[in-house]
Amino acid sequence: MTIRPPAQYALVFVLAVAVRGLALWWYFPPQGWEAFDFGFELGQVSANIAEGRGMSSPFGPGSSPTAWFMPAAPMLWAGLFSALGTLSPASLAGVYAIDAACCGLAACAYLFFSKLILPQGAARTLPLVAVLATLVVPEHFVTLTRPWYWSLQKLGVALMLATGLVWQRSPTARAALTFGAVSGATMLVNSVPLLLFAAILALVVLRSPRRAAPLPSALLACAAALLCLTPWMIRNWSAFGAFVPLRQNSWAEIRQGNCEGGSIIQGVDSVHPNTDRGERALYADLGERRYEERAKAEALGYMQEHLGLTAKRTLLRASLFWLSDLFHEGVYGDRSWADKSAWERSRDVVIFICAVVPLLLAALTLARGWLREAGGAWMLTCALLVLPLPYYVTHIHPTYFSTVKPLVILVAALGAGEALRRWGADR
Repeated sequence: MTIRPPAQYALVFVLAVAVRGLALWWYFPPQGWEAFDFGFELGQVSANIAEGRGMSSPFGPGSSPTAWFMPAAPMLWAGLFSALGTLSPASLAGVYAIDAACCGLAACAYLFFSKLILPQGAARTLPLVAVLATLVVPEHFVTLTRPWYWSLQKLGVALMLATGLVWQRSPTARAALTFGAVSGATMLVNSVPLLLFAAILALVVLRSPRRAAPLPSALLACAAALLCLTPWMIRNWSAFGAFVPLRQNSWAEIRQGNCEGGSIIQGVDSVHPNTDRGERALYADLGERRYEERAKAEALGYMQEHLGLTAKRTLLRASLFWLSDLFHEGVYGDRSWADKSAWERSRDVVIFICAVVPLLLAALTLARGWLREAGGAWMLTCALLVLPLPYYVTHIHPTYFSTVKPLVILVAALGAGEALRRWGADR
């Protein structure tokens, strides 16, 4: 039975939403905002907006301006809070519903992308099978219940890859503007996709034939992205009297991982205003701008004095980032193997397989060049390389892997399918 393309997208969207919803209902009991410390900094900023204090004060009620986050997620949550109640059960359900829809749309974007990159002769069902494989683990198990902006970012990255590939194949003004607008909107969710935007921009320019004249097209893409970000930059200049192009907490995060007792994995003892009362008091006393400048000076000074330790921590974070599915008590719980039931042990084995097998297959796919003939395989490789970079020098958390996880599974599934096709053709 052949599933027609429109039905494939509908199937992928419905299954993505259903799998996520079932996992939330079955694996995790319903929880309230209090289980997540009322949404951490993001929840507090959103509550301040909803209650008329503006985008302000990530560590408590107040009106001191903040650029601790990009504005898209706080504004979206604030809209839910205004409509459904600030930090109410209904608003939490609304956040989960939006997350599920974003995951479904991201899966559709990856299906479109997969159809584009596979060479002629590839199995027609392979893109669908590959995307369905990404739904086996709908996201990192910790990310499933933790309200944050990861699903919005995942959707943005998927759309950046899809529109970037379309632009690379047809470097028209319309394609460039679309890619730029999608990238700008994604950067309004989080600043990390800026690295992917720059990488795709550079690779499209370098890989395009000279007759395509890619440079004017690239300038259009930059202009579209900048147009999306300009209102935010104007707001920051007005609020802080300084040029703050994206987020203002970068050095605070870098200092958290590069100081005396610096974090590898963010924890309750991290040097951060969210976990350290002294740091929170210092943030309130100095204000966000001066606090960030202080964090920058401390982080740079410490890294210069401890080059060897900084390099060691960076390598350790890089390795643990890719294995974060395996080493977090939020996944496995804090009970020993001997104390767990047969069901809990079976669950842990499934988690282990879902974490290790895609990584091994993806690494083998890239090493053996199974997707070398795929026209957009370089974009997947590029995304896998650049998206984790900020976390190598700051700190890691299992939720940070959630944007990269679908890409790993996609590379693994597409590569395995292509390897089987070639093996069958050679026989």
